[in-house]
Amino acid sequence: MAQLSSRGALCVTTLFLGLEACTPSRQVLQEEPDANMDGSSLAGVAAATPNSGFWNRDGQLKSSELFARTQGKALDPGLSQMDFMRPVLKGVLYRGGFDSTKGQGVATGGMTATHQKTLCSKGVTHSFSYLDFGTNQNSGSTCGPANTPWEYERGDERNYTKFLTSVWNAINDKKTKIFVHCRWGVHASGFAATAALHQFCGKNKDGTTAAINFGTDEAAFKYWDNARNKAPYSDGWYDRHWKAYQASNPHFDKLITRAQQDEICPK
Repeated sequence: MAQLSSRGALCVTTLFLGLEACTPSRQVLQEEPDANMDGSSLAGVAAATPNSGFWNRDGQLKSSELFARTQGKALDPGLSQMDFMRPVLKGVLYRGGFDSTKGQGVATGGMTATHQKTLCSKGVTHSFSYLDFGTNQNSGSTCGPANTPWEYERGDERNYTKFLTSVWNAINDKKTKIFVHCRWGVHASGFAATAALHQFCGKNKDGTTAAINFGTDEAAFKYWDNARNKAPYSDGWYDRHWKAYQASNPHFDKLITRAQQDEICPK
């Protein structure tokens, strides 16, 4: 249960760790925007060893995997200089960014042809970028021996309908995997992941909810906040994005079944 303390702190029992902690409320955070970050605030977060079934749809997605700092090179040498690689919906949606310890120059280079080729080999064929790093992503090129089209799209932070539609299609076709990224892999891509969890791992077609219910406003915020690894953000950043998501959400009313949730949602 969340409550505001007398000091303006948001006190929550962390959904996934079972610990109570107080953090400054969303309204009073005064931190610099991610565009001005030098990456230093992210460098101290320990890297994690990825699950061997990281890219697979079968098996269980543990909630702890949502927050692990998995460096790209631990998944495949072809993903070196990528960071905060995390599953969101198992075998469907993944998020990440670029190595914050290397400085802003590497990050602004965006996804390389090697990154794209390696992601293709993992079954990823669709990428959303929430910063304009698309110069190295050739939309219209193909992936793998089946020559599956590689689709690159610029993510729209004002409307999430197109992004959520792509995720919904991927859930149902059981073939497409989507990778969403921004500069560091914690802010804008993290919010896109938040929107997907809120939409697909909350209520379902069967009138129940997922094993871990992300369908409340507070659960969505706790996921985004915990997964940003204390990276700074500007005052009101989350609330502006939440309002944009809520504004686009009524135009996207697709739900999945509880059986589908059990297959792809965290437990």
